[in-house]
Amino acid sequence: SYEIGYKALWDRARFNLAAFYYVVDDMQLVIIGGAANITQLANADEGVGYGVEMELDYAVSENLILSGGFGYNKTEINDSTLSVSPGPLTTPLDPLDPAGAPGDVFIDGNPFQHAPEWTANFEIDYTYPLASGNELYLFSDWKFKGETNDFLYETIEFVTDTQFEGGLRLGYRNVDKNYSIGLFGRNITDEDNAIGGIDFANNLGYVNEPRMYGVEASYSF
Repeated sequence: SYEIGYKALWDRARFNLAAFYYVVDDMQLVIIGGAANITQLANADEGVGYGVEMELDYAVSENLILSGGFGYNKTEINDSTLSVSPGPLTTPLDPLDPAGAPGDVFIDGNPFQHAPEWTANFEIDYTYPLASGNELYLFSDWKFKGETNDFLYETIEFVTDTQFEGGLRLGYRNVDKNYSIGLFGRNITDEDNAIGGIDFANNLGYVNEPRMYGVEASYSF
């Protein structure tokens, strides 16, 4: 594996950038599901991954900090002879293996499972000082990810495209007495994001948690 990076620090900003490349020989793969609903351990000749990652923190003012990051990740299974059995109700996009069991498809060139092609995040951290020396705070975080393949084979039913989810926190922080209390929300736009699936005898997908609100409190001693 190889990695090269760059780091910079200015008066109000911090920036990190890295590029990477790696090769996994005799890569172990776990094949789960398919028409027979079995778990198999297989070895691909090679797995390759490369990409870039970057992150930036910027202090707009003493009380407002913006942060963000982006990553591009290209992964690829390299084995011209390895084939798998897709789920019986799926629509595979890979070429058929004529020497394998009926319906088997080659996975050469496919991405790794659950490895999004790109990811991104963005955060806003704002504090409002009070005359007492304590403060109000607001924090919001957003996460995004690009196309993701759920299984080793590619299929119409189990490839997800761009997804996002956001959170929000706001409250009061007592600096002198080391406690805070506030409100929080997760998945505040109530997105239904598929995060996995089961391909045996049905096309079952499971999703993220629905929108959630609550109250939180903390005390440091």
